[in-house]
Amino acid sequence: MDGDGKLEKYSFHPSIICSDERMTYSDVNRILQGDSLLEERYSNFVQVFRDMAALAEKLKARRLKRGALDFSFPEAKVKLDEQGKPLKIVVKRGGRAESIIEEFMLLCNEVVAVHFHRLKIPFVYRVHERPEEEKLYALRDFLSLFNIRLEGDLQKISPRHFQKIMETVKNKPAENIVHYVLLRSLPQACYSVSPLGHFGLATKYYTHFTAPIRRYPDLLVHRILRATLEGGLTPEESRRLAVRLPRLVEHSSAQERLAMEAERESLDLKKVEFMEGKEGQEYNGVISGVASFGFFVELENTVEGLVHVTSLLDDFYLFNEKRYELRGERKGKVYRLGDPIRVRLEMVDRKTATVYFTPLPP
Repeated sequence: MDGDGKLEKYSFHPSIICSDERMTYSDVNRILQGDSLLEERYSNFVQVFRDMAALAEKLKARRLKRGALDFSFPEAKVKLDEQGKPLKIVVKRGGRAESIIEEFMLLCNEVVAVHFHRLKIPFVYRVHERPEEEKLYALRDFLSLFNIRLEGDLQKISPRHFQKIMETVKNKPAENIVHYVLLRSLPQACYSVSPLGHFGLATKYYTHFTAPIRRYPDLLVHRILRATLEGGLTPEESRRLAVRLPRLVEHSSAQERLAMEAERESLDLKKVEFMEGKEGQEYNGVISGVASFGFFVELENTVEGLVHVTSLLDDFYLFNEKRYELRGERKGKVYRLGDPIRVRLEMVDRKTATVYFTPLPP
């Protein structure tokens, strides 16, 4: 890389990694924040970490300049005891150490994808197609509730349009909700044998290369790379690979969806378990979803629960799908997506993995 974070050259080598230290994200973050004790303990590496952080910032700036989207959602971890009972929910956002690894991996994946596109041999691409027009119309209606305009021809929507919206809501109460809805309007990324581009990263060529010990598509990419380093693929080997890869990438995409669903459901279940025994307690939250049968509230600890319409005793509430709101027929009181709200925990149903809230006066 040059001093501006621009790629100058690259090369591939079969190699063995020799670790000098087993670093953690938390320690590196503290070093970059100036922790003197850790700086002394890892004195041989402090300047390396600072150089890595400086390079990562330049890489991120270049990536955002080309239009890449940078969603930053809080990540919840449920701490369990030895019997698997949830003790607490820890909510955190990534620091500079996490950003270093993220930027370096993004660059590596993109370099490998471009390399194989130039070779014109069968390959595994990570693709993220542009949003469907129908979802963009719904997104435009939603953004109008916050006086935000989704400008331009929806048939020619680009990542920069999304980026502009994200800048508009930055550090505002509606930031998380708008980010969630933007994310929901995008199709799910998947694996493909065709380089269909990656909308979210604003790049034409992308793959998954950096995790071959835990993700099968990365292992496929490593195997293809090794084959090219050992003399290249013969026409017959290339033909056989072209026949096999479509089935393998389809299977990998399906398994990824299953794994994500399992992870989400297990996390939700532990969150529900965590709330057991806390009935009657009051919490601050944000309305994270609205439906005809009620609305969902996400607490500051990321637990999400339902306020059912049957618990709204002060009026008869009508659902307005386009405005993402429930509105009282007589008094006109409104519960709208993104609104802050204070609630009381009424009931926890572990069988359905549902937490029930009732709203309180502001």
